[in-house]
Amino acid sequence: MKNLRRSIQLLLLAAIPLVFQHCRQDKTDEAVARRYCGSCHLFPEPSLLPKQNWEKGVLPAMMPLLGLIYDRNNPYGSLSMDEVMYLEGAHYFPDQPVLSESEWEQIKAFYQQNAPDSLPQPEGRQPIRDLETRFEFKPVTGLTRLPSTTLVKYFPEEKRIVTGFQDGTVLMLDDQFRRRDSLRFASAVSDVVRQDGRWYFSEMGRLNPSDIFKGAVWSFAGDFTDKTQLTDKLNRPAEIQWADITGDRRPELILCEFGHQLGSFSWFGNEGRDRHTLINVPGARTAKVTDLDGDGLQDLVVLFAQGNECVRWFRNEGDGNFSQQELLRFPSVHGSSYLELADMNNDGYDDIIIANGDNADYSVVFKPWHGVTIYLNDGKMHFTQAWFYPMNGASKTLTRDFDGDGDPDIAAMSFFPDLQRVPEESFLYFENRGNLRFDVYGSPKTAVGRWLVMDAADLNADGKEDLLLGSCVTAMRLAGTEVYAREWVDGNVSVLGLIGR
Repeated sequence: MKNLRRSIQLLLLAAIPLVFQHCRQDKTDEAVARRYCGSCHLFPEPSLLPKQNWEKGVLPAMMPLLGLIYDRNNPYGSLSMDEVMYLEGAHYFPDQPVLSESEWEQIKAFYQQNAPDSLPQPEGRQPIRDLETRFEFKPVTGLTRLPSTTLVKYFPEEKRIVTGFQDGTVLMLDDQFRRRDSLRFASAVSDVVRQDGRWYFSEMGRLNPSDIFKGAVWSFAGDFTDKTQLTDKLNRPAEIQWADITGDRRPELILCEFGHQLGSFSWFGNEGRDRHTLINVPGARTAKVTDLDGDGLQDLVVLFAQGNECVRWFRNEGDGNFSQQELLRFPSVHGSSYLELADMNNDGYDDIIIANGDNADYSVVFKPWHGVTIYLNDGKMHFTQAWFYPMNGASKTLTRDFDGDGDPDIAAMSFFPDLQRVPEESFLYFENRGNLRFDVYGSPKTAVGRWLVMDAADLNADGKEDLLLGSCVTAMRLAGTEVYAREWVDGNVSVLGLIGR
């Protein structure tokens, strides 16, 4: 018995250093960083940004979100009273710090010690072929005093191109780019759809990042009379669409409220009057209506491109009820910008195409992991990266059979291109050669604008889709583009048509 007691004592004594080692390990700089910096979104590795971007941009911006609020970093200081009211009402910033000053110093030390001084150049770029062998360029000039396009969309039945601008002007063009009609809103319009003979416009309230809840959805008769407001007090709505997602044979309005620090994703029943909010988070950029699981009910696949950047699947459970599942999750500096669904490997399942290239906010530096990515679906809701092409500032893709050979090609535009080194990446066309192999086409001539919006349309009625790009040079600065900025202003190209050859 004495020997047994002695053995137990020795084992306990031997375990004491392990316990203390475990306690110390839990308090390492990395452990503290992972605890707090991975609680709201995917943990961002230090390697994603250079030291100076962490030190001067991201980390100071994160302090108020952790309750570390002082006079020098008061997050309300530059906001309007309305924004302060909304943010305080939502308890967006903690009333008290959620971590100690020493823990915050550990987080800073972790990123300062492990982040690189600079980022590497992108890998995997291919020789760029001449885009003009595939598309004819048709620039449209003089629509406004400065290119400030926030909307471009083609309606084939009406043969109308709807263009919207930052000042709230909306111009209707025919398929020869001639003006046919106009409307005026109080602020920029982000989207327009047709439903049951009426036009529906989403007005943003403010184009640049804010939380002022002054957006709205407006309805017009087919001849643009009978203007009615469907819903108001929206936070920077980015996209609207109509679809029957309840199975009642009546379409519901689906609304992405991107917002800024606040936002939501909702659907509206009763002809757009009754709101059903599925989630209150910012960054809802685009929603795709599809029966993802093959159960006969229309699901919603949504890209959230702010804060907790992710792709969420809202699975239709029937009777207007939806469950949620994250299909993909990205670091908060990923720069997610657009989502598409398309069967890229011809296996019968929708795959995910992501454009990520948002290069504003707190980490303005060209990133080698910005570009276009294909995530293949194994049929069991597991999506795995299978193809990536680096493209600075990639902001939207349109996946269509542009060359008419039966497989999906990809058109991609950039709002934050590296114009000094790769001006061609303002717009790239990826022509499908099968087995996830693509020929890449581009041209420095596409740098005549800074592309914020894009649509696909068969403008010349040849059975193949063409492209419309809209330029907005008034929103957000782009470093190192002084020469191009002058050309953008002097050339005044608001829309660029790319007509397939």
